[in-house]
Amino acid sequence: MTEVHRRRHGLSYVQKWFARRTKAGDLLRLVAYFQFLGARPAVGFIRRTFRTVHIDLGREPDAILAEMHRNVRAEIRRAEGEGISWSADVDPSRFASYHAAFAREKGIEGVDLWRLESFGSALLLTRAEQDGQVLAQHAYLVDRAEARARFLYSSSGRFEGANPALVGRANRWCHWRDMLHLRGQGIRTYDLGGIAWGTEAAEQRAGIDEFKMRLGGTVVQEDHWLSPLYALAAVLGMR
Repeated sequence: MTEVHRRRHGLSYVQKWFARRTKAGDLLRLVAYFQFLGARPAVGFIRRTFRTVHIDLGREPDAILAEMHRNVRAEIRRAEGEGISWSADVDPSRFASYHAAFAREKGIEGVDLWRLESFGSALLLTRAEQDGQVLAQHAYLVDRAEARARFLYSSSGRFEGANPALVGRANRWCHWRDMLHLRGQGIRTYDLGGIAWGTEAAEQRAGIDEFKMRLGGTVVQEDHWLSPLYALAAVLGMR
């Protein structure tokens, strides 16, 4: 399990990722159990249905690649010869700044530096670049006890003169390099961070879900369980 402690608007709250049991006292605190892996929590916690995609990194790389859509495999192979570099040594402030520009253009919520830093040593940031220009970057929560990496945030090249096709290839190639890196670190589950199937956002997020499914893997359900206080605070914009 990974615990993430945050404070906002004068309130302290906790997110517990991949827990297998709950603490009785958490029902009366600002606590969320994200992707709970145990039996049903104590009565009183509020359920939020959550589905995601798991890719098994315990197999040989060729088997992982073979499960991807053929077009994804082709783009990864092409990107290999385009002089793109990969790094897992990304400064959180640079990641947040780049992501902010991406979010503004896409009309989505960005990620503040304090939010990234709250993941502590569980945070992994990766990046794909060409000739010093960032093409794609990814953020993960890595839970070593569960041998799992959970995809959190992604942003890709949004700059003058950007080649959308190259950026798309770099993004897929970055996912592939991330998988190989994590596999080498003993991580066995690559969690793509949720899909919208069965929710009100399914139509709006259909393109994102298709992108994730083309990377291969299996759809699983791992629900969130929120304390009543956390659920109320989330409605008010705290998370």
